[in-house]
Amino acid sequence: MHVGVLSQPSNFHAEKWSRALARAGARVTLFTLDRGGLAMSDTTDGVRVVNLRPAVAWGGRYRYPSYYLSAPALRRALAHHRVDILHPLHLTPFGTWALQTGFRPVVAAAMGADVLEYPPALAHLGPEVRTWRQADPSHNPLLRWQERLRNRFYRAQVHKVIHQSALVTGDNQPLVDAMLDWFGADPAKTRLLRWGLEPELLAHTPALRAAVRAQWGIPPGARVVFSPRGANAVYQADRILAAIARLLPDPAFGGYFFLVLGAGYSLARDVQALADRLGRDYPTQFRFVPQQIPRHAVYQLWAAVDAFISAPIYDGYSAAIAEGRYVGAIPIVNAIPGNLEIITDGYNGRVVAPFTPDRLVEVLRELDADFDRYRAEFAPRNRAWIEQHSLLSVNAARWLGWAEAVR
Repeated sequence: MHVGVLSQPSNFHAEKWSRALARAGARVTLFTLDRGGLAMSDTTDGVRVVNLRPAVAWGGRYRYPSYYLSAPALRRALAHHRVDILHPLHLTPFGTWALQTGFRPVVAAAMGADVLEYPPALAHLGPEVRTWRQADPSHNPLLRWQERLRNRFYRAQVHKVIHQSALVTGDNQPLVDAMLDWFGADPAKTRLLRWGLEPELLAHTPALRAAVRAQWGIPPGARVVFSPRGANAVYQADRILAAIARLLPDPAFGGYFFLVLGAGYSLARDVQALADRLGRDYPTQFRFVPQQIPRHAVYQLWAAVDAFISAPIYDGYSAAIAEGRYVGAIPIVNAIPGNLEIITDGYNGRVVAPFTPDRLVEVLRELDADFDRYRAEFAPRNRAWIEQHSLLSVNAARWLGWAEAVR
């Protein structure tokens, strides 16, 4: 079976999933408007990338007209390469692009924000609304008004993709429930599919742990608290950094090392300023990495992590949480449905509710009081769950079986 994936070759999830499908036995071609191929972050190849010329672009950025006007070129490419199944990753814009070609069958993958940003009413997002556009430092009242208009348009596109696809998958149950409840998805065509991880890439040795700690400047014996998700409003980096700023002067946390990834996002000025100040004032206890780092480097970095913080406003099934759970680090998460589905406070992680700097500080102090016991209890529970529900090879094979049935 030849699977045509629609995404960006630079997308971490597209790279990982495309290679998993290829390893499971499919021919896989990734079609994209972006230039370049998949990042060579591991030794497994087998995925071809076809770069299409966008019909229109704005300063190198692609918008909906880029995909609409490029749909005929994509249709010709799908016929030329004899694709059997079209597999857009994200319902919008890639699912919309798939439908515009007229190609069938389409098996679409919902990833999180592509559904959860477009509820029937903004009240579904909770008392505080932080969206991807609001994470942009240039967001202002005019943009918020425009966002409401865009929300109606994008919601209609998501609805169309859900109802015209042969199958739609979601990577956690709250995401599947949102498609069913908010968009009236057909339960018979909506599936839960947690992609998962590759255990061989997280097989850490003592030698690797020592090398990683030296590479990142982690002092001997320091406990490492990791914030991997990115430093923007959606991931609540402002609150995470505010809590870290309160703990760093405390002698009780002199043996901790806080590592925060920016993941290449544009940062609000106050967030950038705080990260810069903490790096200057506490160079042996804090490090902020603004750029996105390669996937294989993150896998290695997990070897040094003792606890990690993941607190998105909403989320699909987080690869970072899966990886952290597998290696035995303590999960520290906020109380969103996607996290509460897999983390029970005090059983296999800590849930910070409400997610405020004050409460995060309290939880980190509680963990510090008996850190080794918490980690020893949580780690085997988390790894057993991952091995049962969240292995990439198992779920890629499952997806291929479903796709074969609708081919």
